[in-house]
Amino acid sequence: MPALGPLIGGIARALCYVAMAALALLLMGVTVIDVVMRWLGSSVPGAHELVTLGMRILIPLAFPYVFWIGGHVAVEMLTQRFPAQLERIVQRLGTGLGALVMAYLTVAVTQRAVTVWRSGEVSSDLAFPLFYYWFPLIVGCAFSVAVALYLALAPAPPAERGPAIKVD
Repeated sequence: MPALGPLIGGIARALCYVAMAALALLLMGVTVIDVVMRWLGSSVPGAHELVTLGMRILIPLAFPYVFWIGGHVAVEMLTQRFPAQLERIVQRLGTGLGALVMAYLTVAVTQRAVTVWRSGEVSSDLAFPLFYYWFPLIVGCAFSVAVALYLALAPAPPAERGPAIKVD
């Protein structure tokens, strides 16, 4: 299973790069162009929809990488007093619970996406099929399950995994 680590980490990182591209192009780029065009008396058609699509790409595709690097917020007032072995067990159980939650979310958003696909709904300005808005969420949740399961079951955490943000 340790041989899977570099592959899983690489995919999580690649999805995060796609998320950053969505941030740069669809959120910042469209907003800047829209502001400039409004100054010139026009606007970007569907700017609100494009920014919304960017957020629907950015957030869920970053989930797996956040799991991978241990970037979640952790309140460790109790666990920091545990012996090291017990603390690792509790962390693995928490990561396993995270995998279960993400698996539930994967099923739930997939069901919703199928409903939207069957209805043929489209966005109001650009007539973009709304089914595609759900695709990044499905991918992000599903791959988060893979990352969390790997971390919960791997013999040792990946080298690039840092400490969670700690709140004492």
